[in-house]
Amino acid sequence: MAVTFLNETDGTAIIGHALLMEACSPIVARHTGSATDCEYEVAWANTNAVRMEYTSTADCAGNAVCNQHRTPASRLLRVPASTRTLIHDLRPTACVEQACRPARSSANFVFRTGAELMRTRWALVAGTGRRFGLAETTTWPTEAIGSALAREGHGLVVGGWHGVDYMAAEAFAVALAAARPNVALSDLLIQVVPRGTEPVFQGGRVVSVDTGPAEWVEALRFADVAILIGGIGGTYRTYAHAMQERRAVFPVASAGGDAAAVFAEMGQRWHAAGVWGVSRTSFERVLGHGIQTKADARGLAEGLMMLLADHFAFQDAEFERTKLFVSYARADRDLLLTVKTQLRSMPERSVEVWEDSEIAPGTDFERQIQRAMSASRACLLLVTPDFLSSAFIREHELPFLVRASEHDLMRLFWVHARRAPFEGTALAAKEAAHDPKRPIAEMPPSEQRECLAQICLEVARCLREGAPQEGANGPVKS
Repeated sequence: MAVTFLNETDGTAIIGHALLMEACSPIVARHTGSATDCEYEVAWANTNAVRMEYTSTADCAGNAVCNQHRTPASRLLRVPASTRTLIHDLRPTACVEQACRPARSSANFVFRTGAELMRTRWALVAGTGRRFGLAETTTWPTEAIGSALAREGHGLVVGGWHGVDYMAAEAFAVALAAARPNVALSDLLIQVVPRGTEPVFQGGRVVSVDTGPAEWVEALRFADVAILIGGIGGTYRTYAHAMQERRAVFPVASAGGDAAAVFAEMGQRWHAAGVWGVSRTSFERVLGHGIQTKADARGLAEGLMMLLADHFAFQDAEFERTKLFVSYARADRDLLLTVKTQLRSMPERSVEVWEDSEIAPGTDFERQIQRAMSASRACLLLVTPDFLSSAFIREHELPFLVRASEHDLMRLFWVHARRAPFEGTALAAKEAAHDPKRPIAEMPPSEQRECLAQICLEVARCLREGAPQEGANGPVKS
């Protein structure tokens, strides 16, 4: 039987074990008054975002949701601004041998306007497991990345081995103690080790698993992304399992070994293996940069943190995408203005349009474009000879927009504005917003206005209703 939520209370010390949520909404419990110190263990959820709700009468939120579904939940908490104390939620706990109680710390939360709480992001760092003989191109980025993850407030997952695992954990612990001295290391460091063994670095929370594939799969269950540094076989298996578990992978090419091989493979298979929310150019520029000094390694780590931020922003925008992204050539700006005027003529169906004139001077142009595409629910492509000849559109915008449409993350509308040879492009497999055999420029003025009005109406309807429509990105009509 479907229910809105499992429990409503204003009490304390309520513990729910193995709660079944197959027929429920994402709300685990609704708390009122001074409800606190409650813990809910969710055995299954029909959604990737389980949460607790707090009513306007709630004044504290010392509670936890332990999600045991294989896909880590987003665990959003809706909390009134009047709440006094907040704590972080637990990661999946099915394989944790030590007793896990909700940690009493608010340090792992990022506070937002409207009192919305987002969970800590976790990165699995994996790489060469040698005790001795590691090159500086491996040790320097490992230490820099471990430190940067701690400073940025992320959690770290490692495998407990010598080499990269040990150095990343040690650097993470040192940086965390310096940057956030009130946060316990066990709140932000998880070490997944074979059953019956101990991690080389002593500290954090230890998770014991069976030897074999579980060492990779269980570690990835705790992580949102995987960062690869070096490796001599096992690290490539981490990449393979990460692809299966739908985790973004960031390989440090300059460390050589498996990471370099993964970097090359991802570049060749970017359409399938690329990182959502990150442009291929930024990915290759940051992770392919050579490391000659410790300063190079620190620069790589800083760049990697920006890539992680862009990827997480893409994930966070899943339920908040409302914009229309317009891809066009500068030579066709007059057509863009005509389309924007048409969209503004429908106030009851107002459309938030983003195009590159909104980029402030002096900012990272490519990154702003990527962020805008990530935040858009639909895209409108004004196809002309200038559009197809633009290297930036071909290499940056079009691959992302086509891929997003194929994964039902975005509705793609393309307009054959001026006659252009689109047949040899990815657009040939996408349904045009009108009959592509008749470019807009070749229509009589009255028909141009009518055609653009119909396209804008469809765009507005798509943004209002929210989801891509069935058949929207099918073959071109003949």
